[in-house]
Amino acid sequence: MEALRERISFLRGLAQGLDLDGSTQEGRLLQEMIGVLGDLAENVTRLQAAQNQLEHLVESMDDDLVRLEDDVYEMLPVDDVIELTCGHCGETVAFDTDIFFEDEVIEVTCPNCDEVVFIPDTEKLEMIRKDKDVEEGSEPSITSLCH
Repeated sequence: MEALRERISFLRGLAQGLDLDGSTQEGRLLQEMIGVLGDLAENVTRLQAAQNQLEHLVESMDDDLVRLEDDVYEMLPVDDVIELTCGHCGETVAFDTDIFFEDEVIEVTCPNCDEVVFIPDTEKLEMIRKDKDVEEGSEPSITSLCH
């Protein structure tokens, strides 16, 4: 970009050295063209600065997103079975994590007293279902899916 500005300055110098008459049509035309080239160079310089700022911002956002994804995926249980204790009768209730990927929201009930022990948060569940990058065997965290 600096080379372009130098070339435009050189053209300005040539125009001054030729002592172009601004009162003639040709002189006005050349002076205006050199002026337009200078304006274009300034605009391109500003656009490049803005582009650099945007690139840094996008890189920062990408880094933040990668850290967030890492944090979310660290919370995912490794096991295929989740065990909860029923708050009503104290019975241990185990269920397969595959229910998170069913088309319908499935409530988990205690087989002993028929109390609901788990209802996934449908909004969070939908976000996980839409995420195509969930690795095979990774499952959502219970705390992240509860109402």
